[in-house]
Amino acid sequence: MRKITRILAVLMSLMVAIAIISAFAVKTQADDNPDETITFNGISVPAYETFVEEITADMGTTSVLIKWSAVDGAYKYRVYYKCTDTSDKWHGIDVDASVTSYEITGLMRGHTYKIDVAALDSSGSKGMDRTTEECPEVETLKQPALVESITGTTAPSSITVNWTEVTGAVKYRVYYKCTDGTDSWHCVIVNAPVSSYTFSGLKTGKNYKIDVIAYDSDGIRGADRTTAQCPEVSIPKLALVGNINGEANGDSIKITWSAVEGAAKYRVYYKCISVSDTWHCKEISASSTEYTFAGLKTNASYKIDVVAFDSTGERGLDLTTAQCPEVTIPKLALAGNINGETKGNSITVTWSAVKGAAKYRVYYKCISTSDTWHCKEISASSTEYTFTGLEYGADYKIDVVAFDSTGERGMDLTTAQCPEVSTEERPDYIIVLDPGHDELHQNSVVNGIKEYDVMWKVAQYLKSELENYYNVAVYINRDDIGCPWSTSIYGSAECLLGRVDAAAELDADYLISLHADCCSSTSVNGALMLCQTKSYRKDLNQISVDLATSIATELQKLGLNYRGIWETDIDDGRTYPDGSVADYYSILRNSKLAGIPAIIVEHCCYSNKGDLKYLSTDEALKQLGVADATGIANYLGLEHR
Repeated sequence: MRKITRILAVLMSLMVAIAIISAFAVKTQADDNPDETITFNGISVPAYETFVEEITADMGTTSVLIKWSAVDGAYKYRVYYKCTDTSDKWHGIDVDASVTSYEITGLMRGHTYKIDVAALDSSGSKGMDRTTEECPEVETLKQPALVESITGTTAPSSITVNWTEVTGAVKYRVYYKCTDGTDSWHCVIVNAPVSSYTFSGLKTGKNYKIDVIAYDSDGIRGADRTTAQCPEVSIPKLALVGNINGEANGDSIKITWSAVEGAAKYRVYYKCISVSDTWHCKEISASSTEYTFAGLKTNASYKIDVVAFDSTGERGLDLTTAQCPEVTIPKLALAGNINGETKGNSITVTWSAVKGAAKYRVYYKCISTSDTWHCKEISASSTEYTFTGLEYGADYKIDVVAFDSTGERGMDLTTAQCPEVSTEERPDYIIVLDPGHDELHQNSVVNGIKEYDVMWKVAQYLKSELENYYNVAVYINRDDIGCPWSTSIYGSAECLLGRVDAAAELDADYLISLHADCCSSTSVNGALMLCQTKSYRKDLNQISVDLATSIATELQKLGLNYRGIWETDIDDGRTYPDGSVADYYSILRNSKLAGIPAIIVEHCCYSNKGDLKYLSTDEALKQLGVADATGIANYLGLEHR
């Protein structure tokens, strides 16, 4: 009995050993899968009869993504691959049972592989397995071929890259790189079957590496070259600018040249070689082939040049200074048609404009006395100037010389060649008009009336009317409503003194200052005459009173109220040379010191509504001017022309 029991125990042990050996038995280079699960003495052994099904693969160039269907009861999967193009062995990777795909990387391009997937239980035992022949076979993707026959054709600032088409290519990447050591590769993508591409806007005078790489429909990059193997091409510098020519005109040089292919801009140069100078430059667009330099020194020679630049700022070929064209700007021409028109003791000099002149110097010299040349410098915007305060009945030489912007003097006449003109004999009377206030030194603006503006107009009308009489010369002491004697609003003292100085320079017999009154009381109206006092020069007092009375008579004929004559002393302690108290008003005080009879005519009150009608229209202002002129003519006993 014990013998039978021992025999049964041995048999049972053999059966368990056989089951265990079956669970771990392997096929060639891999484990075999047990068919089912059985239990011996509490030991569980895989024994299910199923393969991992639906194994598929998505191929890349150096990878494969393996997918499969899940197996019930699997604890994990073992993914296998083996290259069949080489003496390779099976490689296995365990993955968790929660996934049913795995990507194998690091494979070789264009090679064939066997793949498989087996299910494992928790003990590590495998399910059923395939033979090598039964395993799916896949192939990694092959890369497109090397692009051949790459050539580069250069033009100014561009390279056209050409190549031979690659079978299977759907697009190409075309590259260029400047070899000056500061650049990196630049790339564009073109679609097959295009087999050329032009890069533009490149630096000229540089060498470039070029390359082309093919790509297939899966985006697989084709075979490639090293940088050293890539073709090299050269873009020459932009050509010399041809046919550079310079044409002098006045103080300018007009430079022209022929266009340069590929130029994006030009730099135009000049350099004066008559003095110690450096090159001067102007950069212009390539759309033009001419440029004019103005304001140059006349009576001088210049070197000129033009250089082309590409769109990157690379400079083209250039001339040496010795090779650059030379052009000479002659002296500014003589001022032509110089003419002098006299009126009283003034000469108005006129002339024709000189091309290139930045300014003129206008000269006069009295040849009736031992005199020297006198000069006035004026802007080239004018071609006339009036000299005043000259000797009456005297002969003068006049001249005009043009100057360029550098101060270079133009051609000039000799004294003998200068035109000659004579001032008129002194008239019996010289009247200087002083329109009150000015644009800088205004009085109060009341009821819309600007005193300086309306009195300027009255002065024009007065002068025009009084010039209709014989033996009288009439001047206004400035040229416009501005102030020629001061540039500051606080310079009224200088302004008032300048008005009298202008009259003295004109050798005035009388100075008449024209005003309108603005009173604190709006009821005050009518004309008021301000005369020089009896201090210092009593004779001037009587003259100013008689002249003022004659003018007031004519103003009253217009319907104006007459407020009489005022003679006012200053109250700040100022005196005349004889110690007498000075006049209050600057115009009257300084005129007396200059020996000129003077009056101030306050025509009416623009602070009074009733007097506004005398200032509101040009016709009313003309009536005031004519009345003033008539009063002056009556006082002087002038004969109407």
